[in-house]
Amino acid sequence: MNLNLSIEDVLLAQGGDARALDRVIRAVTPTAQAMLRRFPLSEQDRVDALQNTLLRICLSLDSYRQEARFSTWLYRVCTNEALMLMRRLRVRHNREAELDPEEAARTFVYDPHEPEEERLALLHRALAELPEHYRAVLAAYYGEGRDLDDIATSTVETESAVRARVHRARQLLRKRLGDGAVEGWAPASSRAA
Repeated sequence: MNLNLSIEDVLLAQGGDARALDRVIRAVTPTAQAMLRRFPLSEQDRVDALQNTLLRICLSLDSYRQEARFSTWLYRVCTNEALMLMRRLRVRHNREAELDPEEAARTFVYDPHEPEEERLALLHRALAELPEHYRAVLAAYYGEGRDLDDIATSTVETESAVRARVHRARQLLRKRLGDGAVEGWAPASSRAA
């Protein structure tokens, strides 16, 4: 790959020259875009990966050593950013698949002859009995359709903490509704029997 980049600009940028850093970023952007096209990413994810790559270049330019070609260093930065994004997307997809709203809706079976108002009242009572932090995360995830990342950001928690809270809230709800205390409701696993 042909980078139209002078090593002087790189050295000046490493020394803190903002104009030189701007020239470096402008010079590497087309090459970084080309490198990122090799990864199986959507166009929006590729734009995100490019932004992450350019940010990483700004933050990590000091780690570049002249023993290797700059294009080799750039390739490594692009590859790392693309792989990290793909990993995050895969993890998010897997976690959200674990918390699929359709699966949650099938978690309980009920007697179809039971009046709808009774079922809703039962569900509302069970939800009201949950601690507030469980009700809030269920409302955000299932009621508002927000993803785990968004909830984590708004609650200043980690995504894994939010995922665990949704899981525990569902377990508590399942226990309250499927414990046999309420006639007509049973865990989905009892359907197969």
